[in-house]
Amino acid sequence: MTTEKLEDTAIACVVIALVELCGVMFVFVPALMDWSKGIPLKEYRMDACIGGTCLLLWMVTLIIQLIISHILKKRGSMFVHPVMGLVKDIWQFSFQLGEWGDKKVEDHLSRQDIRKSLLLRHFSQRINLRATAVAVVMTPVFILSLFGVIVAYARNSSAGINLFSRSTVESADIGGKIFITLICVCLFFVDVAALVRVRVKIGNLRADIAESGILIKDLDQEFRNSQCIGHDIWIGEKHIFMSGGGQSYMFSIDDIYEIDQKDIRGNNIPYYMLTITALTGEQANLISFDSHMKEKLVEAIGREKEA
Repeated sequence: MTTEKLEDTAIACVVIALVELCGVMFVFVPALMDWSKGIPLKEYRMDACIGGTCLLLWMVTLIIQLIISHILKKRGSMFVHPVMGLVKDIWQFSFQLGEWGDKKVEDHLSRQDIRKSLLLRHFSQRINLRATAVAVVMTPVFILSLFGVIVAYARNSSAGINLFSRSTVESADIGGKIFITLICVCLFFVDVAALVRVRVKIGNLRADIAESGILIKDLDQEFRNSQCIGHDIWIGEKHIFMSGGGQSYMFSIDDIYEIDQKDIRGNNIPYYMLTITALTGEQANLISFDSHMKEKLVEAIGREKEA
């Protein structure tokens, strides 16, 4: 088997192991608690069988994972520890770090320098609308789940778990407590990831400016004379300045390799993804309900090139 297939299998094992672990926590652990209390086996036999099967499968998956990791280590693969690699990828993607987002900035600009620059000040004050919408929705949901956790552990009540239950005296079992705790942790992670991305970052824009070698005052002048075609996309004489999602970018018009726009249907509502790709491979994506964003961008660039 090729190294690439082994790495894909390692990732699949991690996902499968997480599903099996959920079965262990939600079924086997409650059955184990009943056994410790001396409850007759017949009352939780089915849970014990299902949970025990999940535990056995989880152990087998871990063994397979260890064997694959050993093979990958011998082959010199960088993906020897798939759990850590998967967690790292999820972390970087959620917070838009490293290869998923921020480029390394080496311009040593101070906050005062950023405030003085018309270009950097403009994009540093922008708001990521999608992240803001997610934060507005997720924050109260997270607070509600946190309330459920507090009630479950402090009062041993399932009032915060079974939100639609009319009983106010039903106690929370161990499975319910584990469930609401995991839900709360996941919601907290999503909410924090959204909150830190509310403000559009200018790290990529600063890196693009540093790589261009052009003085910031010259780019400020070009941005001052640029044309906005909507969605915070500005077309200058030689560059495109834009914010896409939580990041801002600068592209040299002559270095653009491809401009693409895809029609995406979500719940029968049409929306579009505009993708700008540079010769270096850097990409910027922008989601819009405007089906003519590509046409506007190509037309604006054409005008600048003719000029």
